Amino acid sequence: MKRKIEIDNNKIFLDDNLLLSFDYAIKEFIDFENVIVVCLNYYDVPFNENIFAINYKGKVLWQITKYTSVEDRKSSFVGLNRENENSCWAVNWDGTSLLLDIATGKILKDKWVR
Repeated sequence: MKRKIEIDNNKIFLDDNLLLSFDYAIKEFIDFENVIVVCLNYYDVPFNENIFAINYKGKVLWQITKYTSVEDRKSSFVGLNRENENSCWAVNWDGTSLLLDIATGKILKDKWVR
């Protein structure tokens, strides 16, 4: 059964029912089999750890850990890219991409893409 997931500013809906409200606007998400990985809008958040995974009951499973980029400064994440069914790339403002395990949020690999 295909799930219908939509965002409206800071809210994420599953099949037209509110799943979760964040304190800041949602930029984008990736729907996986057991979790939804969410990137909050980097213009809005006052912190750099703006990637979250939530389950289909609206529980936050993890938030990305603090990460210092190759330019040795903190940088918000600006986007997500699916790698496969178990991982996705989180791309930060400085051009670093982190491959994340979607079940745990653990950083599997990093690369500089700029």
